Amino acid sequence: MTYRPNYNEPPSDCCVCGRLFDFRLKHKKLYPDWFNAPVPDFAGAKPKVIIVGLAPGLRGGNRTGVPFQGDFSGRVLSRALVGAGLARYRDPQDPDAGIWPDHVCISNIVRCVPPQNKVRMDEVKACRGYFLEMLSAYAAVPVIFAIGRLAHEAVIRSFGLSGRDYPFCHGSRVALPDGRWLFSSYHCSRYNIQTRRLSEDEFCAEIRTAATLAFGACRKPQSSG
Repeated sequence: MTYRPNYNEPPSDCCVCGRLFDFRLKHKKLYPDWFNAPVPDFAGAKPKVIIVGLAPGLRGGNRTGVPFQGDFSGRVLSRALVGAGLARYRDPQDPDAGIWPDHVCISNIVRCVPPQNKVRMDEVKACRGYFLEMLSAYAAVPVIFAIGRLAHEAVIRSFGLSGRDYPFCHGSRVALPDGRWLFSSYHCSRYNIQTRRLSEDEFCAEIRTAATLAFGACRKPQSSG
């Protein structure tokens, strides 16, 4: 089941970033049945892992209103999350129907879809407050999983760290100042999978490793009495 956390999200008509606002309006005219608004976080009541992407996909989150749902990368991520025990399919017979994010929060650094999947630094800064609120609300979540280099770098900066000291590397692990772990992976995009920069098995293995650490960190020691 989904859960609406108690922190702020951008309003549906947010126009702080003019370029992104115009891009949304363009697609609202072209596809009026799409979501075409800032995409809110998607979370279960007690997440164990926070998945962080850079921004919604045009035909993924921007279309469905749910981050990493409805496109190729979303299907790959969903399979990985279900396989790791972090989520369940809404309909096991129809994976495209979406997932229940039982033990995961899926978020984006920038909440609006950018042209050509490229965001500007001023747009990252405009959404920074929302992202920091999410991190604070889920301060007890032991693992953050960044999908892609830019998401990794944005998370690193959010914790006051330097990208020079903690460069992006697929499969990297960073101990964050507040005791959490940051896992990072190549993006599970169609391009990366088809060019074999990343295999789905490799991506799923990284998600499973992150989940194993997260469930272990959240498990209370059993009483010996």
